[in-house]
Amino acid sequence: MRHPGKSTVAISIWWGRTWRRWRAAHRSSGGFTLTELVVTMVLSTVIAMAAFHIHATFSASLHRQDEISRIQGTMKITRSMLERRIRAAGSGMIGVVSSDCGGTHQVGPFTIHNSNVIGTKDTAEGGTDNDPDWFEVISADMSNSGYLTAASPIKGRTKKVDDPTKFKVNGLIGLRNQNGICIFMVSKILTGSGKVQYRPGGGGPLRACYNGRANTKYCADNVMMAKKMLPGDQVIDMSSGSFALRIDNSRPARPVLMMATGMAGGDPALYQWKPVAVNVEDMQIALHLDTTNPPDGMGDIWVNSRDQTDAELMTVRAVRISIVFRSNTEVTGWRSGRRPALEDRPVQATPDGYIRRVMTTVIKLRNRPEPRPPAP
Repeated sequence: MRHPGKSTVAISIWWGRTWRRWRAAHRSSGGFTLTELVVTMVLSTVIAMAAFHIHATFSASLHRQDEISRIQGTMKITRSMLERRIRAAGSGMIGVVSSDCGGTHQVGPFTIHNSNVIGTKDTAEGGTDNDPDWFEVISADMSNSGYLTAASPIKGRTKKVDDPTKFKVNGLIGLRNQNGICIFMVSKILTGSGKVQYRPGGGGPLRACYNGRANTKYCADNVMMAKKMLPGDQVIDMSSGSFALRIDNSRPARPVLMMATGMAGGDPALYQWKPVAVNVEDMQIALHLDTTNPPDGMGDIWVNSRDQTDAELMTVRAVRISIVFRSNTEVTGWRSGRRPALEDRPVQATPDGYIRRVMTTVIKLRNRPEPRPPAP
């Protein structure tokens, strides 16, 4: 009987010789078998798919980071602009009279409009907020003021000033004495005679801005007291420091934050709107109102669901502004985005692929007007 160890050795020798002959044959031919090719193709496909997936994931992540960086940069610039301009609200407007445009457009140092429809005033509580808010800020540029060189009745159209070139047609001017300011709109510059002329109440849409007859009478009786302006009384530029901000969403795919400066007589239809930032989707505003009687200079309640009433125009002590910034386009693989609920506006119902960031800032108004002087 053979020893089992010899049989195993013989098989090993045979397998080694066969393997060497097979390697030599394939080495000399330089080719691959069909099995080898199939395996190679499958492995290459798997590796290529993995590389493509990694590249796509990296590109999408890079796109998201670029959009977030752009949004954050826009937010930073917008916040700085808002804080600088809104803090000037009411500057130089001691004892100011809330002026009007045709009896419908009341304006204070800071005026909110709960409806984004230009010229539409909404003072009714309740209802669903379906669009962005917008606001106006009025302030006096004390560095660009003139003074009267001759006396004239407050109701007179023409005022003689030291330098009429400081003002412009359709710009706002504040006639100021020791009691307060009355706001008017310039209709003509008479440089030859050194005069400015403002529009009284009545007439067409321009002539009705900024002071109607009732306010002109109030200015004469209760602010100027003597019912006339005297030499040395100030004439202040109210346009260069005043501005308005709103969102133009007429193109929903590319909403734009718009600003108007040097507002033309407080009539929104005449504002010269210019873009400030793109892809700004929503702006919602709340006001901190001083409701104590007499006013104590402190805010008591927050109002966000309506415009101010005429009686509240001078009671704003702080504003809270929330603005929604979004990505330029919908981001691949990002389907959880939606415009958030802010103030009285509900959340967007349908998710989409936009990345959004919300900037909220609270700004105290430092130039709070003093109460109107009592009637004599």
